[in-house]
Amino acid sequence: WLARLNGERAVAAAKALVAQYPEEILSHTLLADAYDLAGDRLNGTRAIQGALEMSNRIVWFDETQRGRFQVEMRRLLATRGP
Repeated sequence: WLARLNGERAVAAAKALVAQYPEEILSHTLLADAYDLAGDRLNGTRAIQGALEMSNRIVWFDETQRGRFQVEMRRLLATRGP
């Protein structure tokens, strides 16, 4: 739905993905993209924060990968403003 630029359906699909697979951090970033497409920047920011929080709760194969992901999520949050 993101590719079809349908924000409402993208949000619904991404919410379902996060609900079914909360440990999959990329589902949280998809939700952020969906919210942004739907014009809901606040919930998009919350979804990025959710990805960042989940990244601290899951087991990573490579701690360097976790660090890179967290740096990127923090960068995204900083660019979004208040």
